[in-house]
Amino acid sequence: MWETVDLVRVGQVGLSRVLKTTQCVDSYTVAMAPLWTITATVENATGRVLPLSLNYRKERIMKPDVNGTPTYELAESGKHDLATMRACCAAEADSYWRQPEGERLCAAPYYFERVAILLRKAKDYTGEIDICEHWKAIADDYRRQPMVKARQAALVHKGPRAEAILARLKKAKELLRKERAAKKKNPVG
Repeated sequence: MWETVDLVRVGQVGLSRVLKTTQCVDSYTVAMAPLWTITATVENATGRVLPLSLNYRKERIMKPDVNGTPTYELAESGKHDLATMRACCAAEADSYWRQPEGERLCAAPYYFERVAILLRKAKDYTGEIDICEHWKAIADDYRRQPMVKARQAALVHKGPRAEAILARLKKAKELLRKERAAKKKNPVG
């Protein structure tokens, strides 16, 4: 019933041309194609025909949002608001873990770093450790994704922001240890 029409193949140098074909195209190729180029179906490498909607990429990449507002729209306006940044972290984490195993696209580390910064300013070292460990769990899982191992996806987990979060984790643990030691010495106050 379904027919393949105007499917774009992604080559090593980017989009090469529009094909009217029923060739086998792997799911990575389809995922990387711009939304408007996918019109009907694609036959995957196993020969199974998969129906595609016009919103295939949108459905595949579950865009994180906070009360209907995409997280990227809150990045600047809510960057000093701990509650907003926590909500963005929760949305990013939820979106990441809802994606199928092996095909996960990384959550944005920005929100995790902002929450860690705001918690450090509030001297909430336990909260900072918690948010950094949430990021670490996402980064560790993302590192194990096949497309990341094959270097076919962004290496977000190796970026400067991701590394800064991991450095904050060490520092927050040290600060918490010092804070607890100080409280033991002086239990009053």
